Amino acid sequence: MNKCLRFANLLVILSFLLTACAPAAVPAEAPQEAAASEADSSDSSRPSDMAANQELTVGRVFYFAGHINEAAWYDGTNVMGGGLLERHPDGSIRPWAADSWDVSDDGTVYTFNLNPDLKWCTGEQITAQDVKWGWEWLNIRFKWAKDYAWYMVEGIDEFLEATADVATYDFDSWGDATISGLVALDDQTLQVNLKGVTPAFIDVTSSGILGTWGLLDPAQIRLGTDEAPWHEHPDYCGGFGPFMVETYDPEEDVSVLVPNPHYVLGPQPLLDKITLKSIQDRQTQLVLYESGELDIAMPSTADFAQFTSDPNHPLNKHVQGFGLAGLQWLEFDVSAEPTNDPKIREAIYYSIDLDLIHETVYRNLRRRATGIIPSGPFYREDRPAYWQADPERAKQAVADSTYGSAENVPPILYWSRYPDPEWPQLAQAVQQMVKDATGLEIQITVASSMEASERVKYQIWEDSYGTFSLDAQAWGSYNFASDSFIATRHTHWGDEVTVSLLAEIESNPNEADRIAAWTEFEDIVFGEYWMIPLYWPTGRFLVNPNVQGLAFDPTFRWINAEYMYIAEE
Repeated sequence: MNKCLRFANLLVILSFLLTACAPAAVPAEAPQEAAASEADSSDSSRPSDMAANQELTVGRVFYFAGHINEAAWYDGTNVMGGGLLERHPDGSIRPWAADSWDVSDDGTVYTFNLNPDLKWCTGEQITAQDVKWGWEWLNIRFKWAKDYAWYMVEGIDEFLEATADVATYDFDSWGDATISGLVALDDQTLQVNLKGVTPAFIDVTSSGILGTWGLLDPAQIRLGTDEAPWHEHPDYCGGFGPFMVETYDPEEDVSVLVPNPHYVLGPQPLLDKITLKSIQDRQTQLVLYESGELDIAMPSTADFAQFTSDPNHPLNKHVQGFGLAGLQWLEFDVSAEPTNDPKIREAIYYSIDLDLIHETVYRNLRRRATGIIPSGPFYREDRPAYWQADPERAKQAVADSTYGSAENVPPILYWSRYPDPEWPQLAQAVQQMVKDATGLEIQITVASSMEASERVKYQIWEDSYGTFSLDAQAWGSYNFASDSFIATRHTHWGDEVTVSLLAEIESNPNEADRIAAWTEFEDIVFGEYWMIPLYWPTGRFLVNPNVQGLAFDPTFRWINAEYMYIAEE
């Protein structure tokens, strides 16, 4: 089989794209050498400055998970397991569970060859049948996962239809249902048959749900019941990464990780233990960090603003930041009054002073979004500076709307749905700016969750997307396709033109054509005022200076944990 892989090395937060054919083989690459901060962990050359105590304690909000569960599937990363492929710190793709992969001449069949020594933390061999079963179960557990990762796989629609009424832990109700495009050729070989040419498939396979939850142990999943989820079972230990779960306290949401003796993809970890404490209150994290009870913490945006603005602050040099291939935005329901009128959406757009919001709400700690995708080949470098507030244009847009004046426009309902304090602050800022510029009334509801029947009442939402990919296919299919999870849930985005452009992005192997289609697509998104991009996220942590080797890949997944250690004072 011809290997159709040409990797484009991109900087820091860039992805790899499958774009053209290369010669004969794609051998399993040796993992890149650890960065300078990562130590050689062989017994003969352990770091000379290692402290006697190698127990790390982390305050978790979102970005660290000691157990890969339904609420935090993206957090565990390859500390606990991972997917068939993973990424180096520079973003390049590396073999992980799969030693190598082949691609058919027509670009529609991918064959992954598993590492023959790979074992679960239980000591059982990992097989291609395990991978297939885990991918199928994920599509039962998360119906939306199809839009994110599996929409291009043959048989996915038929499988979802056959299992539509199957409950998460009703393992005996699948019957003969299967994703026909997933074929275990033997214990070590998984074949994936796609519906058509999918240029982004390797990028998606090393990202997000396929990269983090890519492999699940069927035996451990089957421990779960509706009353006691699998990840809370005392026999659950995790995946195949460098660390495994020793204990998990579901009431306190505290996980204790220890080295996985069956880990074969790198050296045994230097740390003896990682304790992950779920502490949602940011101030509490800061207090515990300053008292020495946490080695890594994530306090509030305001705290980080204080630390970074003052070079003499005692915590200034404790701050570490990592980019995330994601976007935070405001989105409109384009089907409901009054935001079904593009002039009302335009009025809201030009009422908002994003410079002021970044200064007052985000404390200039966020990367201001000037488009949808933060960098890489689909980033619009030629796009002029993101629109500036224009109150006169906003007022005129209301006058030009079907309502004629602000007095005739019904109140616009805004759902502020994230727990971090900056989101309600954003909502209040938007509310005031729109009122001042146009006289339009916005009513805010702050709620971290809401029934579907209630969600449809709102015309403005806060939303976010951590795609772990910089390929436009991963963004477009999940967020903007007319039949996507987000569009069908509440935004009702999409029309014949955008559907055609997304099809071009998904299936055309020519990168230049795909970039041109995405450029035209973005022009429609902004020209029709579907959404307001706010910022490209950056994860910031306070990290004890003695902690060495903390690393994330450019898609913000915790990697290379086996090289971390605590140095002497």
